[in-house]
Amino acid sequence: MKTTQATKEQISEMLWRRGELSWILYPHQRVIYHKIREVLASNDPEHNSFVIDCARQFGKSFTEFLIAIEDCLRNEGWTVVFIGPLKSQVNEIINGKTYGTIFKTCPSDLIPTFKDSALNFPNGSRIRLAGTDNHNYESLRGGAANTIFLDEAGFMSNLEDGVLPTVEPMTKTTGGKVIFSSTPPEAIDHDYLEVLRYHEEAGLIATYTIWDDKSLTEQQLQKIINQCKGRDTTKFMREYECKRVADSSRSVIPQLGSNLEDPFLLKDNHFKQQPLYRYWKRYVVADWGGRDKTAILFGHYNYKLKRAVIEADLDLDGAKITAGVIADAVREKTLELWEDDGDISYFCDNNNILIQNEMNIKYRLPFVATDKARLKNQMVEKVKDWVYDERLYFAPDAEFAYKCTKSAVWAKSGDEFARSRIYGHYDATAALVYFIRNIDEHNDPIPHDQNYNHVTMFKPPQVEQLPAGDTKELMNIFYNPRRGRY
Repeated sequence: MKTTQATKEQISEMLWRRGELSWILYPHQRVIYHKIREVLASNDPEHNSFVIDCARQFGKSFTEFLIAIEDCLRNEGWTVVFIGPLKSQVNEIINGKTYGTIFKTCPSDLIPTFKDSALNFPNGSRIRLAGTDNHNYESLRGGAANTIFLDEAGFMSNLEDGVLPTVEPMTKTTGGKVIFSSTPPEAIDHDYLEVLRYHEEAGLIATYTIWDDKSLTEQQLQKIINQCKGRDTTKFMREYECKRVADSSRSVIPQLGSNLEDPFLLKDNHFKQQPLYRYWKRYVVADWGGRDKTAILFGHYNYKLKRAVIEADLDLDGAKITAGVIADAVREKTLELWEDDGDISYFCDNNNILIQNEMNIKYRLPFVATDKARLKNQMVEKVKDWVYDERLYFAPDAEFAYKCTKSAVWAKSGDEFARSRIYGHYDATAALVYFIRNIDEHNDPIPHDQNYNHVTMFKPPQVEQLPAGDTKELMNIFYNPRRGRY
């Protein structure tokens, strides 16, 4: 049987008619392509938006525009909205290299026409184009969209107050999704930082740095580094490694957020096997809710190692949360963690004296209110010092509190925590601040009848390792306030 081999042109035409164009992309761009395709194909109602966190010159805009074309070719009457910071930038996609490169091999009967800021396809589908400058996006109001691409969202004006209220309702009847893409913004107060934060907390983000771009030669890579004045510059880290340089200045505990390995999150509860564990002072600390969540932390202070461990947390929210529900949850968790009758102290914020009184009088839980004066300048600084000195750890059952604290940021006013769709008012972080503030670091909890030498038992680990007579280093340990110095 005689077979004939299709020509390159015939294969190209067949793929165009199927709306399959990923072969046009570079290999590193196909990674983004497949991620966006995965997001668009998902039926999870919670995943109605996604972030492509991407380095400059990666080809993300090209890839997104190609996907928009594919969907318009595959579906009759489809609408894709493509928005950029400037209308001129979006129009450049049509007038510049992107349009010419993609449609270079397109059959003539499939090529769309450009009219009224839209690419109109022969099958009735279209790609609507807009910029955010001069409120150009308002021309989109009232229409429907199957997919919305917000390209370079980190540099859009009026993102939170103008763009999103205009475009998000466009997917209500279609079940469509919003794809954000950008390098991190330069501005410390840009709305996109909140978008990034929410998607990062929800796990709805994919990051692609310059190190993922395998198409770059060593010479090209070095040229980019030189243009940025080095790899350690803010510009290179933000634009090519996607680091939140601006965002980090608002982080409540940046020492946690900057470490990707999570060394402060314990893998197990091995600390319970320590012979003195039952003697350590235990703490239950609450940040009462109302408008916000009620967050409660359970932990202990290891007097020997001078370390605190948050053993578990409670995150209570909803209309059915009452003082009785909270009291029952606290008792249940306390009994689960500490079956023996150890020394437990109860602390809470001073915002809700009524619930505190009810806990004390009705439920016999002796919560003591803590003063929140000097929250930023003193209380939070103490937590930062403890993290820096590696004196604070989180058990597996306190992972929520750990992630909340790692994500916590200050509000733009700078004097209170911001709000998060995942972590509320970062209430678990507030409880952690009260926890550290009220730890008794000075009173020895070991009973004197337990035959422990209280003079030598609690020497700092550095002292025990010193050679005899090393007076200079001994003085340094006791008077230097930095890492590991107690």
